[in-house]
Amino acid sequence: MPDLVADGEVVIRAVFYPHHLNKSGEKLKKNAFRSPPDKDEVSTIRRAFVSDQFCKDKALDIDLRGRCRGDEKKEFRGFAAISAKRIREFGSAIVDSREVFLCHADIRHGFIVARNEPLPSELNDRLDRLKDAARFIPDPSPRAWRWAGGGLNVKT
Repeated sequence: MPDLVADGEVVIRAVFYPHHLNKSGEKLKKNAFRSPPDKDEVSTIRRAFVSDQFCKDKALDIDLRGRCRGDEKKEFRGFAAISAKRIREFGSAIVDSREVFLCHADIRHGFIVARNEPLPSELNDRLDRLKDAARFIPDPSPRAWRWAGGGLNVKT
């Protein structure tokens, strides 16, 4: 697996409700691509090197760890898929971060925003473009351990 995330690669982002989806749970919100406070990294999975089931396993692991820690309530609902090329076209970077786990990559926007601080307008606009360009792939059985949704791909 190369260190460089190629433009043609698709990256997958686990999507949680209510953080990443609108009230109906059917459309992505810009928060799906927002970095956590005080960081410039949005975790993704390099889809070319893993199965759909691997992505589901990682998402449920994140969900379970959050529940065990008593973090704010969030529910896994599916994935956002977007090409590395589109991420770069909007001005962000996508970098391999296999030190987290093999096939992990981070989207980096070049902005670090503190908790409860407003987003710079440039970042706000960029997150909207990323949200609109990404494909939301809902999981028809989000509590089940087996992936039963469609293929985790997008056109590059």
